[in-house]
Amino acid sequence: YSQTVRVVCPTRSDAEKVRLRIEPLYDGYQRAVSSRWDDNLFESNFEMKKHLEDYGMKGTFYLNSNDIFYLKGQDYRPTARDLIEGGHSIGGHGLSHPYLSYVNRNRMFQETAGVRIEWESAVDAPMHSYAFSFINFRNPLEGDLVQRNIINTLERAGLYHLAVFKTFDDH
Repeated sequence: YSQTVRVVCPTRSDAEKVRLRIEPLYDGYQRAVSSRWDDNLFESNFEMKKHLEDYGMKGTFYLNSNDIFYLKGQDYRPTARDLIEGGHSIGGHGLSHPYLSYVNRNRMFQETAGVRIEWESAVDAPMHSYAFSFINFRNPLEGDLVQRNIINTLERAGLYHLAVFKTFDDH
């Protein structure tokens, strides 16, 4: 496994000052595990949160607006803040859980930026990660074109991390 980090600086002089280093893991740990949770009923996220905490782990919960409807008109903001309490985080999963590669470009932006606005304002914390509904990030009709459009849309929406097992390295 390798990872590339690209740093863009406004000037060459600024770039020459940049020093990257790998920081050690928290509390002297040798390994780190990332856990991702989506498509749970909102209430079951709390069950998973408890299980994670029982083992000293943190998770990222990928939410969509259907999670709000589950709370049946209640003020969901305190509940959402409880979900990330203790170092957990949230990510976007679309407003309406769409097949993202099949929606038009305006709706694609609405789904990605909208879910970020919805949940960031609810928890008063940043969201930078996105998990594709149905793991759908390509359609056979548009192929690479739709992937380039998705990448552009996610960048415009401020979502820079993808929770997927495949990458967009070619784009």
